[in-house]
Amino acid sequence: MKVAQAMRAAHPDAEITVLADLGNGQQKAVDAARSVGGAVAVPDFGDTRGDGETDFNDMHTRFGTAAVASQIKKAAKPDGDGRPDKGCVPRGFSITKEGVFYTDDDGMPHWMCSPLHVRALVRDRASENWGRLLEWTDADDHPHVWAMPMEMLRSDGADMRGELARLGLDIAPSNRARNKLTEYVTTAKPKARGRCVTRTGWHSGAFVFPDQTIGNASERVIFQSEAIMRAYSQAGTLDDWKRDV
Repeated sequence: MKVAQAMRAAHPDAEITVLADLGNGQQKAVDAARSVGGAVAVPDFGDTRGDGETDFNDMHTRFGTAAVASQIKKAAKPDGDGRPDKGCVPRGFSITKEGVFYTDDDGMPHWMCSPLHVRALVRDRASENWGRLLEWTDADDHPHVWAMPMEMLRSDGADMRGELARLGLDIAPSNRARNKLTEYVTTAKPKARGRCVTRTGWHSGAFVFPDQTIGNASERVIFQSEAIMRAYSQAGTLDDWKRDV
């Protein structure tokens, strides 16, 4: 995901295609493509796939350049891709690789925070507990995704700013910039939607962890809370678990 996001920052208007590996790498490729509004190409060996054949290098070795090129041309964007639509950037704001800027009454831009994207509006099955799906990277280029409950803006937005700052978002110190950050998040209206849940486990065919979702559901299912939790971590590969557990 970091490589895809670095490419998007360097080439904001480029069409990005992520080449997936079969197995564990396939979902990671989908997530990376979704985060930059890119497409995913998955190698299809058909019924003749051999043991250990998982990626486009294996396909090239076996079938040649033309077969690889043909499958890459079939790349498609995953549902709910993360390319910002016009509603993601409210009037009076702009985003560059340097950050989010607001425009004052004289038409002058002012830096507000490091790049912060509002990717989707989220709500629960009862159309309550509305929130915003926020994405950004910290100073170490580590990506963060947070389904922020809108109730965190019930006062002056300090709770939201505190959590964003804790997770590496740089925010201008002026009161106006702080207020503008609340305005930016509140008034962003992306077309994408997500279903938020407040507990981990199975939801509509997907298993929800605090920081990722595994499985398929009719729409993207996201864990929402007032702070990002890292209750689980990954160790080993799927093949390791099949062999050793």
